[in-house]
Amino acid sequence: MEKRNGIMGTSLNNIITSQMTKSIYTCLFLLFCGLTAMAQTKVKGKIISTEDEILSYATVVLLNPVDSTLLFFGVSNEEGTYEIDNVKPADYIIQFSFVGMTTIYDRVTISSEKEQDLGTRVMEISSLQEVIIAGEYIPIKFKGDTVEYNAKAFKVKPGAVVEDLLKKLPGVEVDKSGNIKAMGENVTKILVDGKEFFGGDIKAATKNLPAESIDKIEIFDKKSENAEFTGVDDGITDRTINILLNENAKKGYFGKVSVGAGSDMTEPDYNTYYKVGGNLYRFSSKFQTAILGNLNNINELGLNDNDRDWGSQIDGLNRTLAGGLNVSYNKDKNNRYFMSYTGSANNVNLIQNTQTEYFLSEGSFDQINDLTRITDSYPHKVNFGLRRSYNKKHKITVDGNFNTSSTTTDSESTQSSTEDAILLNDLENNTIDLSKALSGSMKLDYMVKLNGDTTQFGIRVDASVNDNNSELDWNNRTRLYNPDSLEMVNQYQDFYTNNVTLSSKPTITQRLSKRWIFSAAAEVGNKASTLNRIQGETRGETTSDSLSPNFNTNQLYVEPSVTLRAKFNTNRFTFNVSTPFNQFDKVLNDESLGKTNYFYLTPYFRYDNNYKKGKRLRFRYTTNVIMPTTSQLIPVVNTINPLSLSSGNIELTPQYRHDMRLSWSMFDQFSFTSLYAQLRGRHTQDKIGWSRTTNENFIQEKVPVNVGYESTLGTEIYFSRPIKKIGLDINIDSYEDFSQGISLVDAKENVLSSMSHGIEIYFENRKTDLVEFYFGGSINITTSKYSIATSLDNVYLSTDYYAEFAITPSDKWSFDVSADVVNYTSQNFSENIIIPIINSSVSYNFGKKGKHSLELKAFDLLNKNTSFQIFNQTNYFRQTQRNILGRYFMLSVNMKLGKGKGKGHGGHKGGGGYH
Repeated sequence: MEKRNGIMGTSLNNIITSQMTKSIYTCLFLLFCGLTAMAQTKVKGKIISTEDEILSYATVVLLNPVDSTLLFFGVSNEEGTYEIDNVKPADYIIQFSFVGMTTIYDRVTISSEKEQDLGTRVMEISSLQEVIIAGEYIPIKFKGDTVEYNAKAFKVKPGAVVEDLLKKLPGVEVDKSGNIKAMGENVTKILVDGKEFFGGDIKAATKNLPAESIDKIEIFDKKSENAEFTGVDDGITDRTINILLNENAKKGYFGKVSVGAGSDMTEPDYNTYYKVGGNLYRFSSKFQTAILGNLNNINELGLNDNDRDWGSQIDGLNRTLAGGLNVSYNKDKNNRYFMSYTGSANNVNLIQNTQTEYFLSEGSFDQINDLTRITDSYPHKVNFGLRRSYNKKHKITVDGNFNTSSTTTDSESTQSSTEDAILLNDLENNTIDLSKALSGSMKLDYMVKLNGDTTQFGIRVDASVNDNNSELDWNNRTRLYNPDSLEMVNQYQDFYTNNVTLSSKPTITQRLSKRWIFSAAAEVGNKASTLNRIQGETRGETTSDSLSPNFNTNQLYVEPSVTLRAKFNTNRFTFNVSTPFNQFDKVLNDESLGKTNYFYLTPYFRYDNNYKKGKRLRFRYTTNVIMPTTSQLIPVVNTINPLSLSSGNIELTPQYRHDMRLSWSMFDQFSFTSLYAQLRGRHTQDKIGWSRTTNENFIQEKVPVNVGYESTLGTEIYFSRPIKKIGLDINIDSYEDFSQGISLVDAKENVLSSMSHGIEIYFENRKTDLVEFYFGGSINITTSKYSIATSLDNVYLSTDYYAEFAITPSDKWSFDVSADVVNYTSQNFSENIIIPIINSSVSYNFGKKGKHSLELKAFDLLNKNTSFQIFNQTNYFRQTQRNILGRYFMLSVNMKLGKGKGKGHGGHKGGGGYH
């Protein structure tokens, strides 16, 4: 590892300037091309009721007069006016629709003039006997705080899934990783016909459910179930997408099976790749059943594990067999039971290189670690729950999960430390680890309304258990060079941890008036933790008592609290004060180390103001107490790595954290403009950090300590809007983050101050049928400054440019190509990392109604794929590279199953152009 001398200065600045200049010129060029290519015809008008009332958020649709399919649409604003841009001159059927009004159909001719005013249209209140026209394409409706999209009005390619449909919807954005923003805010919950799906795994629904089975998409802010039942707003909301299935999808089972085989086409081995997957669904008014399965060696996981979802890419080379089952049963509208299971067998072959620069109180030294690891794991997860209402006054809610896994890890690693290119020490390690884990939790809520809705009583019971066992065998070859010495050690370590938590929280709520609500609660709980470690040279025969502790902690706590809620017009306030009292007992080898009592005051304040339709202001201030864990407390050294010794600190005290978040969001239904701005901050008192000392042989000793404080401050601004003149959507996401933390280096206090700046800009056109594309880029700059080793101050730059182009010339053919170029540059590491990735695919649909398809996929055509990460910590800077799946070509056969197919979407030509 080479280190750059001095400050990078001119070199890094040149790189930043060059990258930003390229981004600006690229965007300007593409914008110019769009401006010269797009039409400028505009259709406008006004909509009122027979009572001369302005009708805001009415939908105006231009239909093909031949087959009545949707071509263009727009939405009226708060003045009742509408504008539809880039309309081609032709004859149309124009449709005016509004909730509660009779839909109007008229013929209209759009001329070649740049602007055509259709005047004022008057709508009448609909009668109860009005007949709903089958196949009517009203693309979007606004029902109070809910936005409803008609899936049939947005055409997607054959074989598309829900994620592809969401990309078509105005006001909805889906990024490269499948994360969803709706009206500018992150979607945190997905429902299918109002029901949970695979334990809340968002991507399990969006990446698997076929788009042709969808009738409507609803987007709204879902209140907590307690708030929905009691009518008392507790401030807990989730931006939610509810996927409503069409009637054909409820008439039988449906699904898909896919089989693929391929090769990397690299001599002489010609590694082969395979993928077998499928899903099967059966939905009805009472039952919801889904089965998912996947077998592959192309790095696609099959279950949600540690934030890695169905189909996600992961490090190393992976073989996966996975399956899942989701079942929901609605006995009636007040009683629902649900369960989901996911399980897999995973084999991971990982090769990793890590370069770390540690700094001392004076100077620094470098460390290189090379790791080869093979892991076999078998995780299983069950989620379950019920919602039961005996009548309008009583409700029981149960949510739980159960997890189990067994893992075998076989690893080899080498580690060496140098100072000014002089070798200080090195280590060779071979390890076999057999581990098992078992965990589960359950939450029960009981709510009852007393005295009408004036008085309410609720009680919550929480229970959880977490049990882990590990049998570790290793041998180390350790060499020190000043003076020269060699030590070879063969040892074992059996590691056992157990954590059990049980708590109960009764709450009484009293409505004082229309504006004021008072609540009182008292949570009582117990948290017991055990850490048992047995270490020696020969398993079952020799044990090192000094390295084999039995450590326990027991926490008894009582937390009374009072809450006052107020509502004035659109303003909502919540004040809460709790006073947790903790008794903390620590026991080492059956000997108590003393009980300690902790008492805190933890205030909470929330303010919400939905002051205008589509506009919201929020403020949150919370405080909480974080107790030290058993592994942080245990005062016994761990010698698995003889060059990096770690132990706990029995003197640790709890951390006291303050969090603040101020946000403002806006969604304009008329222009489909989203804007979200956020200011967030955190300050932690008595932060638990690390004290790191290095001896004359450069052996490190790490101990957790209360370092004083850690503070962070950040902002985020997200903006999305269609640019009508060029027919593209623009999305801008920027952030600024500042953090400051403390660590102890050789008993000296070091302060790390870090500032990060980032912006991502991308353009997309996913609303048409024939051609879809997006392109954009991001730049992230992080500067780090150390109070001790100022010569190690670092500037880190990463850029990412990407584009995707897809064309669907007919219902039979579709083509797709994507490119992504990532660049990493750091002042402290001389290597400039550039990772270009190009993928492409072509698919052909055949058979009755396109029931079968062939797909040829080329992944990483340049064979450049790699995983790269950089970390800045308070006493080191680290760069890590891992192997990942490289180039391959795969031919897949896909077949739809069952009779419960939807009718597809649209068939219209325009795909829903909008203002």
